[in-house]
Amino acid sequence: MMKSLHRFFLVMACLFPVGQAWASYSCTVTPSNIWSSGYQLDVTVTNDGPAAIAEWEVVLDFGEPANVTSSWNVEVSGGDTVTPSFSNCCSWNGNLAVGQSAGFGFQGTHDGSFELPVCTGSGTPPGGSSSSSSSSGSSSSSSGSGSGGNSFLVRARGTSGQESVTLAVGGTALETWTLAGNMQDYTATSALGGEITLEFTNDNGTDRDVQVDYIQVNGETRQAEDQAVNTGAWGNDSCGGGSNSEWLHCSGYIGFGAVSGGGSSSSSSSSGSSSSGSGGSSGGENSGRDCAVPSMPSYSQLPDIGSLPDPFRSMSGTDITSRDEWTCRRAEISAQAQHYELGEKPAPETASVSGSGNGSGITVNVSAGGNSISFNASISLPTTGQPPYPAMIGMGGSNLNNDALRNRGVAVINFPNSEIAEQLDGGSRGQGKFYQLYGSSHSAGAMSAWAWGVSRLIDALEQTPGSDIDPSRLGVTGCSRNGKGALIAGALDERIDLTIPQESGSGGAAAWRVSDAQRAAGQNVQTLSQIVTENVWFRDSFSQFSNAATRLPFDHHEVMGLVAPRALLVIENTDMEWLGNESTYTASVVAREIWHALGIPDHMGVSQVGGHSHCQFPSSQQAELDDFVDRFLIGSGSANTNVVRTDGNFSVDRGRWVNWDTPALQ
Repeated sequence: MMKSLHRFFLVMACLFPVGQAWASYSCTVTPSNIWSSGYQLDVTVTNDGPAAIAEWEVVLDFGEPANVTSSWNVEVSGGDTVTPSFSNCCSWNGNLAVGQSAGFGFQGTHDGSFELPVCTGSGTPPGGSSSSSSSSGSSSSSSGSGSGGNSFLVRARGTSGQESVTLAVGGTALETWTLAGNMQDYTATSALGGEITLEFTNDNGTDRDVQVDYIQVNGETRQAEDQAVNTGAWGNDSCGGGSNSEWLHCSGYIGFGAVSGGGSSSSSSSSGSSSSGSGGSSGGENSGRDCAVPSMPSYSQLPDIGSLPDPFRSMSGTDITSRDEWTCRRAEISAQAQHYELGEKPAPETASVSGSGNGSGITVNVSAGGNSISFNASISLPTTGQPPYPAMIGMGGSNLNNDALRNRGVAVINFPNSEIAEQLDGGSRGQGKFYQLYGSSHSAGAMSAWAWGVSRLIDALEQTPGSDIDPSRLGVTGCSRNGKGALIAGALDERIDLTIPQESGSGGAAAWRVSDAQRAAGQNVQTLSQIVTENVWFRDSFSQFSNAATRLPFDHHEVMGLVAPRALLVIENTDMEWLGNESTYTASVVAREIWHALGIPDHMGVSQVGGHSHCQFPSSQQAELDDFVDRFLIGSGSANTNVVRTDGNFSVDRGRWVNWDTPALQ
């Protein structure tokens, strides 16, 4: 009979000399999962001081052969013995400042009688002088602002040891933790400001629940049961029906009020090492970053909206009346799209970026949370003009007439999106370099991860004049699945001047509601219920809307609207019924009302032409493309970009889809 439930964790202090001082570190063992014939354990090593350490080693006594079968973030010796040893795998989790922690995990098998091992070993002296893993090296403490500006301490537990929670500020996820079965502290620091939420993300409907004692914000304690917003507490016979509770019985979140932003950001966790540095030109990436976005309702609290939602009505229920108000209304729509559909795009402050390259390519280096990645993007320079050149970023490559682009003085950059987030099929979730930085359980679906990658590419271009690219004149494009990604990249980074999604279909220019209507009318159209089973482009929880697209508080006419007031050209193929030919045209025409309200309808166009293969750009659309490129990317010419056309027999049923008026924003 297993006895592990009676012993949640055990700690053993380890000592070794560092110069003339003695450094000590402790080891904590937490069960992640234990079943009849196997186990998965998480281990945290914490430097208890008084000096920094450069490496560590712990020995775990199992009382019987450990039978370790796999491990991560650690080097294992004697995995089949009773007392295997575990040491840091690399410098990023070996270098620990005082108070800093590193985590690792491993799996093994047992014969049905299992007890948690005890830390019994001691460390080995580091070779040479010790150093910390971060120049800002903040410890996991419950008070003080740290180098990140704001410090957060979450005290919580799960009931099964498998519960996952995410701490977010201002709609941006800071940390995701798998909770232990007993009350423990989880910490983070960040310069971000805004509403604070702690979200339970992986309820399975049976044995998983989360109990939150409190959150400390810069040393101020905010008790969970004192918070009025709790979308995961059970009450009135439904999830989300309770409030003022410590408990999250189902996937949902507790709102803990707001915090002001400030300082340069650094994110740290009680189970990992901290990150230092900051992103690139983040101010231009998101002008609405300081907007106060309300907390997101739980699924059960969302009303049914049969028509396309009103892009001009704020979450508070008031209508915007000025162009200035569009900035924060846009921030609300972006937060909704990321919360319910895409998964959160990490804020630029969560990573440090550098670049190097020349006119044939650029290498982008990104570090976050003690981890680092690099990726390369090839550059094809134009045949005319003078550097630095405007550029079109191709999501997985460009399917436009690239020779025509280069002949107009525009470079073409190939962005390796599948390297950042894999998209082979539904089994690709959590795979790719983005997840090496932020963890395989990060909420971001592939498209949000791609958008993050494009933003970091732009950061690197801003730092690398040798690339011969003008980072102030950038466009993004892609076709089919990559067209979906191009739209999201353009929607979520305001440094992109021109966005051109090509035949993007469902999850791109198509509206979920209109695609469902096409399907109901007997047409072979991809809908939300099908696409969530095909691939990992969206966050995992988006599947809850499979048969309830009308519960979404937004639709893709508003996702396209996130590009406004910048330029958007939607290129579609009338022959592609599966991609929602009527849906993409309808949603695009309705989206254009946002540019109308801003007084710039000629900054958005839709061109739908059939008679060609999928992703084969036809010559009949070249003139429209040239006009948009000349005006909004190159910055020359005064071409007429009022483009709204289809060669299909489509008309927009405004009576069905648009039950709101378009204001003239002042």
